[in-house]
Amino acid sequence: MRLQKILYTKKNGIDHLDQAIMKLHNEMCTTREKSADLNYHIRSLNSQMQHGKNTLVEEKHLLREIINLEGIRDAVIASETKKRDFDKRRSYVYQSFESGWNQDFRNQVEFTGVEDLDVVKKQKRLISQRIKHLKELVRLTGNEISLLQVKLTAAEQKKNAAYEHFLELKKQWENEVEDFDDGYVKINLSSFDDRHLDMDGKIRNPDDETFY
Repeated sequence: MRLQKILYTKKNGIDHLDQAIMKLHNEMCTTREKSADLNYHIRSLNSQMQHGKNTLVEEKHLLREIINLEGIRDAVIASETKKRDFDKRRSYVYQSFESGWNQDFRNQVEFTGVEDLDVVKKQKRLISQRIKHLKELVRLTGNEISLLQVKLTAAEQKKNAAYEHFLELKKQWENEVEDFDDGYVKINLSSFDDRHLDMDGKIRNPDDETFY
């Protein structure tokens, strides 16, 4: 029973580390969503440039924002690469652990019992090494995530600022179009009045009221 207790304690320690690693893994998985979000905004800006009625100044602003977002996307792609490296290292650690915790050892323990302390000590050292390796992996990965989080926060702020500017340009463009339409209608109505025409361009009845 003493052997089982030792192994059970070590196994619990590994399980806790596994949970910590999975938590870090899930945090890094949000990178893909951020990348998709950036791509969406870049496509929106490109569409505005290609299909919108923009002035030269507005097109320059849109182009500048697109270039900024493209630069931000490089940081996001780098974080996705970090995530893939993290997955590979995690897989390597667990494969390594499995190689030291195989069926042959469990069978050996069943036959030797608690009396064989050399086997217990040997396996205890092996498990301790695995735990140490896992702790180091968690520490390194945590440092990487902290650095990536700083970069992603800055990228998110730039992306939000770019999108807000995009909305401002869009609103400005819509207002200019509305003002242009109103002005165009007023000019035409004034011209119709001067020539005594109705809205269809036909001669107006002299008794009809003017447009103004």
